[in-house]
Amino acid sequence: MGARVKFEIISVLVLGLLLALLQTQFANGMEPTDTARSSLHPVSPNNHTTTALYEKGLAYLQSEQMDSAAQYLEITLSTDPEYIPAFINLGRAYIATEQYHKADQVLTHAVSIDSLNSELWRVYGRLMHSEHRNPEAIKAYQRSIELAHYNPYARNNLALLYMSDGRYQEAVQMFDEAVAQKDDVPFFYNNLGIAYENMTQYREAATAYQHALDIQPEYPKARMNFRRIQNHLQNVSSVYQEE
Repeated sequence: MGARVKFEIISVLVLGLLLALLQTQFANGMEPTDTARSSLHPVSPNNHTTTALYEKGLAYLQSEQMDSAAQYLEITLSTDPEYIPAFINLGRAYIATEQYHKADQVLTHAVSIDSLNSELWRVYGRLMHSEHRNPEAIKAYQRSIELAHYNPYARNNLALLYMSDGRYQEAVQMFDEAVAQKDDVPFFYNNLGIAYENMTQYREAATAYQHALDIQPEYPKARMNFRRIQNHLQNVSSVYQEE
């Protein structure tokens, strides 16, 4: 019975882990707070018209009206062709509507204007990831982190890319750095737990899921993952006790 029970436990755990991998969160499926933080950018130095247009486009972006956001941000750039915040958020709008070619053009041009902007590189990483150009996405996120040490969302997204490449130890390290910088984001801990599961470090995974639930008790993904790991640990303990 021992071998059969072990096989059944492993099969259930593998199925659960596959489901968990579908639930890793790529900051916002991307990054939900990106657009809010962008409102902190300095206003355009050129004129009040540019600022008003940009704020209108940003408001549409935050309300997920992407076509309207893109329209206003495009007009913003016609009044100030070097206004980097408008390039960044126009890139986001294009990514959200899967207009990847336009996003690439906009972000590449913005990099030619300001290659030292960390947020710009982070959004470019999102674009590369969305297009499944993982090596380029990794380089973009690494560059973003080099330019701004405090960069928890870039670290989360980079860790997901490492995990998709099977580089689980590097993923865990990057998730750890993300939660060290910002410890109130539940999906950081959920993602960390999934990385630990892939390394068969189940107790560490359970701890990470518990942290996610401490922050957001009704977080369904973390709750499902935590229950699965708890059941696995209990079943393994029961098998070895019987044997």
